[in-house]
Amino acid sequence: MFPEIDSLIRVDLEMVLDKLEMDMDQFIDFCILCGTDYVEGVKGVGTKRGLKLIKEYKCIENILEATKYKAPVENWRYQEARKMFKTPDNYRPTTMPPDLTFKRPKLDALQNLLVHDFMVPASKADHYLTRLEGLRHYEC
Repeated sequence: MFPEIDSLIRVDLEMVLDKLEMDMDQFIDFCILCGTDYVEGVKGVGTKRGLKLIKEYKCIENILEATKYKAPVENWRYQEARKMFKTPDNYRPTTMPPDLTFKRPKLDALQNLLVHDFMVPASKADHYLTRLEGLRHYEC
């Protein structure tokens, strides 16, 4: 599925924050402004502009109040995204669609995917899958 990996790049978060001259809260807001898996980013804001805005205004609230940039949707859930980034293991959404149900995951298939396709060591995959089982109560 994936080409053979010739090299890996290790990214050190503390070094990134130091080089960008921002704290973790600002970095999270920077990521949210640009767009994440959790929320849509602000239209017209990419990495360069997002970095400039965070350095000048420090947080999303200040940017939305003092600039032309607006929330991408009416009920933009950037605060939920912040919570997700800050406490991913303990995060529980404040609202869930009423018809959303979680089915028991196919652990064997996930194990196979992690180990064979994503080259995750089997011991780590086992650890992740054990944690996954403890996160939700599933409907069978």
